[in-house]
Amino acid sequence: MAQVAVYIDGGHLIDAVRGMGASLDMDMMALAKGLAGDDEVAAVHFYYCPFPEHPYPTKHRNEKAVMAKFEAQGVHVHACRTQIVGSIFVERGMEAALAAQMIPDAVAGRFDKALLVSRRVDFAAIVDAVRETGKTVEIASVEYETDPGNPLGKACDGYGKIDRARILEVRKGGPKPAF
Repeated sequence: MAQVAVYIDGGHLIDAVRGMGASLDMDMMALAKGLAGDDEVAAVHFYYCPFPEHPYPTKHRNEKAVMAKFEAQGVHVHACRTQIVGSIFVERGMEAALAAQMIPDAVAGRFDKALLVSRRVDFAAIVDAVRETGKTVEIASVEYETDPGNPLGKACDGYGKIDRARILEVRKGGPKPAF
């Protein structure tokens, strides 16, 4: 049984879960364990760029509450930086934060396999660096009908799909999507 460290691109996963009409009131640790299969989960890291308190105080407060629930489950939550350019939210520091955790974890032997939950092709260089340490890197992501597959998949050792059924399995509360 391999030791697996799970690194979650929160922006990707949050958008996908909300796009399904599902609630973020979910058991993130159970999702990670389900994705790891028979392997043992050594750690779960969740990276996200928070809603700015201004101009969205309610969204900011609600998101902080969700992240606190994830932390209570044993998930390490890492808040990156959100920059507002015009009226567009731009994630800043996500790649650096993930690299600063994942590469030292690989070098220190904290996992045998990394599981990256993302579709962000910008993580490919990080995946390559981790693989150069002799570790295995697999990815999992939600696929979209209009954009199937995962562009990051070519850089990894394996690929898993996160579907609606898997999200509903780890749902703790909130509305149940009618699909």
